[in-house]
Amino acid sequence: MSKTKLLLVEDDLSISNMLKEYLETNGFDVIAAYDGEAGLSLFESERPDLVLLDVQLPKILGTKVCRIIRRTSSVPIIMATALGEDIDKIVGLETGADDYLTKPFHPRELLARVRNLLKRCYGNEAPVLPEPGARLVLNAGARMVKLDGTIVKFSPTEFKIVEAIIVNSTRTLSRTHLANLVLGGAYAGCERAIDTHVGRIRKKLAELDDKTEFLETVRGFGFKINVDGVAKND
Repeated sequence: MSKTKLLLVEDDLSISNMLKEYLETNGFDVIAAYDGEAGLSLFESERPDLVLLDVQLPKILGTKVCRIIRRTSSVPIIMATALGEDIDKIVGLETGADDYLTKPFHPRELLARVRNLLKRCYGNEAPVLPEPGARLVLNAGARMVKLDGTIVKFSPTEFKIVEAIIVNSTRTLSRTHLANLVLGGAYAGCERAIDTHVGRIRKKLAELDDKTEFLETVRGFGFKINVDGVAKND
């Protein structure tokens, strides 16, 4: 199932990159434009589920972009401005925006506004909303693991190890315990075999995110899930 797609139109590159990274970390698919003209073009080609729109944009002002979008679409729109004057908020809402943020704002506030607006506007037909922090997702029934919405292809043994560690997310599992669960029993050299499989699992996860250690090693014992990761049993 595809991620919720957000269109971010912000001319400040540093702000745009920061917000894009934050929203993507929280499970959204973000496409970015840096002026009003490019924003309209991406809106037409990508058909996002929600638009994050700055007021003061090059080429075409955000208020005009909002008016143009509203001619053909009821997509949720959040507008932002650094001006912070009531008149700008009124103008933004009168052009068809659904919500309004005054800069500077914390990315966490934006994230909350995005989630609330999606639920409010789409109701029961809302696009899939990522759980806060739920990046590594196990679907035991489908025997599938996803990281940030992307399926990670594991061998049967690798999947069993990931499944065991996620299901037992409040515990640390020893190598011997894992061998009994996934290899059919403990035997001479089983701990080295488990280490080899865990190494392959980490490598596959690192292809999607090389900054987060999802499987933590507990020295001299075994492995546990990184709760900051976070794992979710779906």
